[in-house]
Order: sequence, then C-alpha cells, then structure tokens
Amino acid sequence: MRGGQNGISGEIFCCRCRDSGAVHLAAVIRRNRIARWPGKRHIAGVKILVNCTLPFALAHGGQAIQIQQTMAALAQIGVTVEPLRWWDENQRGDLIHYFGRMPADQIHFAHQKKIKVLIADLLTAQGSQTPRQRLIRRLFRWGAEHLAPRGFAAAFQWEPYRLADGFTVLTDWEKWLMHYKFGAATEKIFVVPNGVEEVFFNPKKRRVANGSSAPPPLPSASAC
Repeated sequence: MRGGQNGISGEIFCCRCRDSGAVHLAAVIRRNRIARWPGKRHIAGVKILVNCTLPFALAHGGQAIQIQQTMAALAQIGVTVEPLRWWDENQRGDLIHYFGRMPADQIHFAHQKKIKVLIADLLTAQGSQTPRQRLIRRLFRWGAEHLAPRGFAAAFQWEPYRLADGFTVLTDWEKWLMHYKFGAATEKIFVVPNGVEEVFFNPKKRRVANGSSAPPPLPSASAC
C-alpha cells in the first residue's frame, strides 16, 4: 500500500522475526522512500524512534511485548531503532513509531524537525460498540469539530488522526473504525496483524510438562 503525498510513500510489509521461540510481525518501510527525502534508497538508512503512552514499569503487558518484539524485528532486518529519549535534546531520527495516541502538539513539533509520525493505536473499546453507539459518537464528533469552539474539540484528541503521516492497525475492522470514527485517511492506514507464537507452527514443540505431545486429561466432574 502507498501513503498520500505528504505521508509515508514507501510500501509496508510484514517481517517475521524469531526471538525467544516466537514469530512476530513488524511494520516497516520497505523502500525507505519517505516523501521529500531524496537519496535514501535502502531501509538500513532509516532511524526509527519508538515511544508509547504507558511506561513498562507501571504495567508490563501485551503492549510492552508488542513494542519489544517490533523493535527486535526491525533491528534484525537492519533498521536502526531505539526508544525515544525524552531527556536527550540531541537525539535524531527519521520517524517516530508511537504506540497509543500521540498528542497533537507533539506531532506538530516532530514535523517542525522533519520527522514523520506513525501511530499504532488499539481500538478495542471502539470495536465493541454497537452500530448505533458508533453513529452517535460520529455525529457528536462532527458537531464538536464544526459547531463548538475549537478548544472544546481539541480536548478529545481527535486531531492526531489527521496530523499523523501513517497508522498501523491489527485488522481491517480497526482500519474502518479509524476512518469512520476519527476521520483518518484510509490511504494512510496499514493493516499489520499481530505475530503468532512459533510453537503453533511446530507440532514437535507442543509438549506438555509430562513429556507427552497429547493434551492433559480433563479434570473430573468432582474436581469442579
């Protein structure tokens, strides 16, 4: 897929990486052809800075693992990738891969430094809403952005979906939601499914603790 004129114009593809017995997928720029970046033709020339909304020390979970394995996959194919160091004013990069919803003012600052922004935002709650709930929220967003004072709409942080240069989502459903609910341009949204543990592709490794490849017996009714 290709992004718009002002966004990420390189193709997006999936890269499998083995790390601790797992197969992971990472979204990367295939040809390293970012709009208005002449002379860089190889992916190894890209430097990606990774950031997220939740510190690992506060709640280590699925997002932390996804970030760690994405960084490992990118490094394995030759991409320079490192965490965004908030204390380092001299850190440089070509693209910020932000897990979560990056604040609009930070996106503006990144663009001032000629840094592209790629957002990976999970829409689990939005995907669980009913069609009526989604329609009501869509109408509310339209009214807030077109009829209410500018500061009122800014509080809901919808603007990042129009400012970012690209987005990654896990499913086509999330892609549709991001466009329908928040107005993100479909040509900027790339579907990159989650990775799958390698054990599911290798039956020989699917062994239980007792050394048998058969599943453990079900508990008896008296044990319930």
